Amino acid sequence: MYAAVPPPEQSIPESSTSKEKEGSPRGISEETWQKFQQLRERRLQCCKVSTDKRVKELKKKATKSVLDNFTSDEEVAELRNQGVIFKQANNKSRPTEFSHKQEKIKKQKGNEKRWSELQQYLNSAVHSEEHEMDHTKHTPKDEIERNLEVALKEKKFELSEKLNKQLMEHDFTLKVAQAVECRDYSKRKAAEDEKAKKRKRSKPHWAFEQKARWESKGNM
Repeated sequence: MYAAVPPPEQSIPESSTSKEKEGSPRGISEETWQKFQQLRERRLQCCKVSTDKRVKELKKKATKSVLDNFTSDEEVAELRNQGVIFKQANNKSRPTEFSHKQEKIKKQKGNEKRWSELQQYLNSAVHSEEHEMDHTKHTPKDEIERNLEVALKEKKFELSEKLNKQLMEHDFTLKVAQAVECRDYSKRKAAEDEKAKKRKRSKPHWAFEQKARWESKGNM
């Protein structure tokens, strides 16, 4: 019964195509009708572009939500095998376990390099006149050493072990600080020596006094 009635979606384009074939309606000029047809086509094109844009945005949001939920590389690889395609930019911006490991290894190598540079200055003596110390004077004991002596006298061995560990850490910190000062001083001294060598090379061999003496001998 209802199968013979055409759907409204099919009836609209038939009427529109028939109107296009018939030409402009009665009372409307051909130029106005052509402008109307151009505007109608432009509106249909804009609706199509906006629809495609909305579809792309929805796909982007769905992909981002999937990436937020699946963090491991194995899960992402499994989704890719199932046909889910991820953009390369999103995959790069997502922090992975591999990138964290690479960053940790890089940081560890930098620390090892700086530590190996400081090791050659750890056992060096106090280097410059700016850091001269009078070793004849008795250095006063700090609070940790005094507490350690009291703990040993009172036979508090657990407390003395903790204080001894703190004292060793304190001494090591002082040694590292002195090594940093030695390194900075050696770098500064090397830069000053290099500047002095450059000034010495740029200085003319013919001095003014020697030239005046030679001219006075020539005049005689």
